[in-house]
Amino acid sequence: SHDQWSNNSCPQLTAGGAAGEDRVQVVCSPDESLLFCAIFDGFNGRDAADFLSVTLFTKFSQNLAKIESRLCSRSKGLDPEEVEGALRDALQYSEEAFVGMVERHIEEEPSRQDLAMVGSCVLAVVVQGRHLYAMSLGDSRAVLATTTTQKKKQKKKQKDSSSSSSSSLVLLKGEME
Repeated sequence: SHDQWSNNSCPQLTAGGAAGEDRVQVVCSPDESLLFCAIFDGFNGRDAADFLSVTLFTKFSQNLAKIESRLCSRSKGLDPEEVEGALRDALQYSEEAFVGMVERHIEEEPSRQDLAMVGSCVLAVVVQGRHLYAMSLGDSRAVLATTTTQKKKQKKKQKDSSSSSSSSLVLLKGEME
């Protein structure tokens, strides 16, 4: 069950940035059916990247656990749309929780106005069997490549998705061979 995910074998790493603002996270589910990887590109401090590196994964794994508890009566596993929904919900929750935390800190300690200027781009990838989900928020991007020829329709869909504005969520999903 995904409520028991452990990242002991894949610890969170601190990477790059003059102030250590960036975070990298890689976590495998206990049954190795899912892989969660994320890069948090913090700016103006590490507060947002730190917060997101804990909150996004935690909420995503909680969402999957809820879905799995409803699956007991179904014989098949997670549906790709359910994984996508769990990822989207986790991002929305994380963003709202961070904004709430910043507002509370500023209200309690007016000298911490600097928190209003921090943020983080997010690039997260989830691999489930042959399904790949790539989520990008901000100016971080993922480039997917393959050695096989893809249909023109698939290429156009990926190109349209990856050229979205940096202020919107881009979520690509595909099937791997």
